[in-house]
Amino acid sequence: DHPHIVTLLEQVEYPARRYQAPFHFDLHRVFTEHIQAMVTGQASVDETATTLQSLGQEIVDAYWESVD
Repeated sequence: DHPHIVTLLEQVEYPARRYQAPFHFDLHRVFTEHIQAMVTGQASVDETATTLQSLGQEIVDAYWESVD
């Protein structure tokens, strides 16, 4: 009934291996939490941008320090 379902079922037959940063999930968690706070009015756009830049950079820096 739904042609897109047939296509989706075909796609899962051929998984695509994609590289992602080792800190991807940590960044995703922080972004999700703070963007949701912004959307619900608990933080402004500017506050969210500043917070995400700061926390995101901390996550990336901590990862690179751990592999040195």
